[in-house]
Amino acid sequence: MLGRSSPVEYGPPATADRIDVRRALATLPLVQRQAVVLHHLLDPPVAEIAAELGRPVGTVQSRLSRAREALAQLLGEEVTIDA
Repeated sequence: MLGRSSPVEYGPPATADRIDVRRALATLPLVQRQAVVLHHLLDPPVAEIAAELGRPVGTVQSRLSRAREALAQLLGEEVTIDA
């Protein structure tokens, strides 16, 4: 039987900062988490994310803004708006 005792990690090793970001992302509502991950990790334009999610551009922008604010509070960082 093939099985894993722990999840496989891909990419750079987990650092304290990465762990903090993962935990903070996990607290966001799914729709905000989707917008942040798509925008900041995959880097498509907001219009492309909106089309992929089937939502208006303004909705995606709002989700990104709310997610950034929540993450800033959770991580103790200043919010930077770039979209």
